Amino acid sequence: MKKRSISLIIGLMSAALLGVMGMQYYFIHESYIQKSQLFDLSVNNSLSEVSKKLAKRDAMDFIKRKAKAEEEIKNSREKKESSKPLKSMLSFLPCALKNSTDE
Repeated sequence: MKKRSISLIIGLMSAALLGVMGMQYYFIHESYIQKSQLFDLSVNNSLSEVSKKLAKRDAMDFIKRKAKAEEEIKNSREKKESSKPLKSMLSFLPCALKNSTDE
């Protein structure tokens, strides 16, 4: 073989090798970008789920506190109403007993 053809073959093989290396870099870079986007999407979905769960828990806690407060108000009203008949019964007692209970 001639020296020129050997140089031509070496040059073509070097160009092909550089082309293969360039293609490998491109595909590895694209794979990295895709994995990064997939990771970001996964993190965002997880944070969204946690946010939804916390919002539901907060709403349930609010409803429970509100129900408890309403129950306490209802109980205090019932206590006040249950003491009214006692006061009306005291009004029928003689004045002496009534005055002693007022003190």
